[in-house]
Amino acid sequence: MALMNDEFTDYLGKMVQITFGDEKGKVLVGTVKSAEEDHVVILDATDQPHFVSYTHIAEFRETWDHPKH
Repeated sequence: MALMNDEFTDYLGKMVQITFGDEKGKVLVGTVKSAEEDHVVILDATDQPHFVSYTHIAEFRETWDHPKH
């Protein structure tokens, strides 16, 4: 079952870690900027936006870990 935008609205402005299901081991850590109908927008540590389709997310969780560059 794919994630939906209402699952991310509680995380707006919070830091999350997303694990991708289609790319083994790929993780994105950043702040949830918005939760759109078919994707979530995550800002990384450099404020670069990442548009992530819900269908590509295997799991997510709130985190306090900062991304490493």
